[in-house]
Amino acid sequence: MLALERKNQETIFSFLSRSNLQFCGTHNRCPLKSIKNPTKTQPQSPGGHIAGSPPSRGLLTRCEKKVFLLAKWAGLRYNNADLVVILFATAWRRLRFAPLPASALWHEELILGGYQMKRFTVVFSVFLVVAWSGTVWANSAPVVSSVSANQRGDDSKLVDIYYDLADADGDSCTVWVVISDNNGLSWSVPAITCTGAVGAGIAPGSNKHIIWDAGRDVPGKIGDFKARVYADDGKGDPMVLVSAGSYKEDGGLNWVFVASYMIGKYEVTNAQYAEFLNDADPTSQHWVTTMEIGRSGSSGSYSYTPVEGKEQYPIRYASYYDAEAYCQWKSQITDVNYHLPDKYQWQKAAAWDPVQQKFWTYGFQNSTIDCNWCNYSNCKGGPTQVGYYNGVNPGTNNAASFYGCYDMSGNVWEWTTEVWSGTYRYGRGGYWSTPGGACVVTYTSTDNRFSVGSRYDKVGFRIVME
Repeated sequence: MLALERKNQETIFSFLSRSNLQFCGTHNRCPLKSIKNPTKTQPQSPGGHIAGSPPSRGLLTRCEKKVFLLAKWAGLRYNNADLVVILFATAWRRLRFAPLPASALWHEELILGGYQMKRFTVVFSVFLVVAWSGTVWANSAPVVSSVSANQRGDDSKLVDIYYDLADADGDSCTVWVVISDNNGLSWSVPAITCTGAVGAGIAPGSNKHIIWDAGRDVPGKIGDFKARVYADDGKGDPMVLVSAGSYKEDGGLNWVFVASYMIGKYEVTNAQYAEFLNDADPTSQHWVTTMEIGRSGSSGSYSYTPVEGKEQYPIRYASYYDAEAYCQWKSQITDVNYHLPDKYQWQKAAAWDPVQQKFWTYGFQNSTIDCNWCNYSNCKGGPTQVGYYNGVNPGTNNAASFYGCYDMSGNVWEWTTEVWSGTYRYGRGGYWSTPGGACVVTYTSTDNRFSVGSRYDKVGFRIVME
């Protein structure tokens, strides 16, 4: 789905030993980037719609664009959701299944207004099949607004954060907070000890309340901070929340703190990558014939379709630059910051169990490996669909990491931003033909260093949002 699924709103507050100062609300938007010549994605301030403003129009698929153009010719006005109702209402009448339900009749009149039904019928007759095969259904994104934060005026060192959460579909959301002490350049201040309307299952509503125990998370720290509240309704590309906190590699000496972020539950698929190509790559800068994605048309207007049966397989033959271009495109259409994971984000999502305080050897909460746990050592003779090892498919265990990520070991190597040297980056997790040792989360050797400009049949990627 290309509709925006995540919003944030942020506020500035001051934290002193004892104070309860005023705050000022702020809101930043991501600068739009060109993806013609992608460079390394730099951290940037994610954004959303300014409170009170209408959301940006979700991107239309190519199919919807055709309907849109002809509908414009017919003199109709609609948005994505309205188009669904129009198509549904007209199809019902033209196919003469039964009288329209009252609600559909009312909405149809509301949309069409004084336009003649006959005029739209012409449009529908031509494009019924095309439109029905396109992606038309839309889910409304959650909206976070009216964020405020104040330190309590006592010795508790607690910070009260309030926000409003709206979701037109009534979806419950996962909500989390990130904190910056450098005006949003980075979001590395630990915000671990949070209670109240935070975490999974938060219903839409006003004046939601989060309590952050800043005295526990950042003892002795004072100054100006920026708090940002995120909400995700889980209806876009499947992603999981990795909460802020520290982890330690198995046998490691140092604890590493990682701020909250979302990471793809699965590797990016051929179907998802084809959406990117169709919307942003009419000249095939980020496509090659070896991908499991077919191409038709001519340069400047190419169209892309995943090979039948391979839609949910991981994209392969995508270079590091291709993967960055995908992230930049996704950031542009959502006003949210997407990028490839760094070493620590990837490792924590793959192997850390905060309940047991344990760093697992492999990316599926286990320290042993066999063909029931992941696709390695030619268990399947090639890549599998993402999330295949789910405990439901024959001969599989439920091989999710603690946070809910699949295929963190095996299937395809995954690009990270971790630099080996020069223009080489590390891939993580092993692939379908590697021995078990290469599927160890911390594995580092000569065979998982990849040139950023090259395309490999064994390398894919997953994305991070923060």
